Amino acid sequence: MNEFQGPLISKPRGRLGRRNPSADGTIGLVAGGVAATGLALGAILRLIQPEDAEAVGINAAYDANNNVLVYHHIRRIFHYNPDATLYLMLAPQAASLATICNPTGDYLRKLLQDDATKGEIRKAGVVLNPVAAPAAGEYTTGLLSDVLTAIPQAQALVVALAASAIYIDNIMLGGILSPTASVATLPNLRASASENVSVCIAADPAVLLATGRAYYAEVGSALGMLSIRKVSECLGSVDIARKPEAAKGKDTYPLTSTATGYFLSAALSNGKPFGALFEAEKAALGTKGYIYAGRFQGLDGVYFNESHTCTEAASDYAYIEDNGVWNKATRNLREALLPVLRGEVDVDAATGFLSGGQVAYYQAKGAKAVGTMAAAKEISGEPVVRIEPSQNVVGTGTVKMSLAYVRRGILRQLEAEVGAINPAAG
Repeated sequence: MNEFQGPLISKPRGRLGRRNPSADGTIGLVAGGVAATGLALGAILRLIQPEDAEAVGINAAYDANNNVLVYHHIRRIFHYNPDATLYLMLAPQAASLATICNPTGDYLRKLLQDDATKGEIRKAGVVLNPVAAPAAGEYTTGLLSDVLTAIPQAQALVVALAASAIYIDNIMLGGILSPTASVATLPNLRASASENVSVCIAADPAVLLATGRAYYAEVGSALGMLSIRKVSECLGSVDIARKPEAAKGKDTYPLTSTATGYFLSAALSNGKPFGALFEAEKAALGTKGYIYAGRFQGLDGVYFNESHTCTEAASDYAYIEDNGVWNKATRNLREALLPVLRGEVDVDAATGFLSGGQVAYYQAKGAKAVGTMAAAKEISGEPVVRIEPSQNVVGTGTVKMSLAYVRRGILRQLEAEVGAINPAAG
């Protein structure tokens, strides 16, 4: 010790609440189209702003000249989430949703698994850009049959990727409705047993008018709105926790933007206005698991209705945020425990079971990793890690544990009683 050193001063860390950049806002998009000047079909492009797409020839002229909506979706993504990271792939314009989502194919699978994306993508969207409107025979009771075929394909892909520790929160498919679709007869997506897949049938009437395409869905807007939210937030929430700089100070975050003309009103993907829907039709769309856009009476702006997934409402993963929270907890736990694999394990010399110190060490690593989600208000309270000490790790080489967390609730309905009283009546 140097007697002339004086007081020992340490520099604390982690007190300012700063965090490394999060991959929660990393998304993917596969869009039907034609090869661009600087982007071949099936190639992958990383974008952090619309100008990155423009640099390879994907711009408003690209959309107009090829009768597609690719740049459109890119613009919408970055409008709603300026901090997004987007991986883009162009698929052949004639490719079906089922082909793009094939779990052994070269499009969505490649985008999510390729070394170029580094396993960073959390949510992805798939949009069709057919040369012409689908024929009447291509629909199943009002919904494009290709969507129904693609849903289980996309879910099978998510399951396959999870086996390689690539956890995808959600695949958002563009749902095209027939011009004569009846809400009453639309297929029930909740019966599809595909908890990581959603179908968006929202459309912006201004786009319908400008392009004459009454067969598109606002997947780009959905991806932007999903990626700006915490993993625990609902796509249909009126407000969000982390707004872009331009929206701070406001108590809502709608799809509507008067400056850009986005979503001044809302429609379904076949052009039917939200205002033309009966209350029973709105309820039916929700019950059947469709994501669309509309208004609250008395509140300015357009919002998505919900965050439905294509599985039964009773499922623990009936909403996108359910999957987002589980996946993030799983990723955090896995990354924290990977360094202990193939490492030595201390056992009690008398019993041969795990020592108390070793149990506490594993518990602390797991709880700390997932506990960051509690600090970010993505789960309620600290997670609980349980490890049974009486495990024969010497003989089996395996330690089993469980981690439990409490989900933050989502206020999906508010009930209030309103009535007059007469204080003089006692």
